[in-house]
Amino acid sequence: MGNDNSKLYQLSANDLSKITSYETGTGGDDYHISSSPAIGYNVDDNHNRWVFITRRGPDGDGKLYAFKTVR
Repeated sequence: MGNDNSKLYQLSANDLSKITSYETGTGGDDYHISSSPAIGYNVDDNHNRWVFITRRGPDGDGKLYAFKTVR
C-alpha cells in the first residue's frame, strides 16, 4: 500500500504488520502514491509477479514504478 509520504509499504497478509517499505523519492508530503497496486501475473518465463504503482508530485509530474516479486 502507498502513503502520502511517498513510501510504498509491504504488509503481512496475516496480521498487517509492516514487512518492509520503499522510498519512491524525495519530496516528503508533496509526493503521493496515487494508485492502488496492480499485480501482473506470469509476465516472464519464471512466472514471477510484478507490482505496479504510480506516484504524483506537486507540479503534476508523475512516475510509474514496477517491483518484481520472485517466486
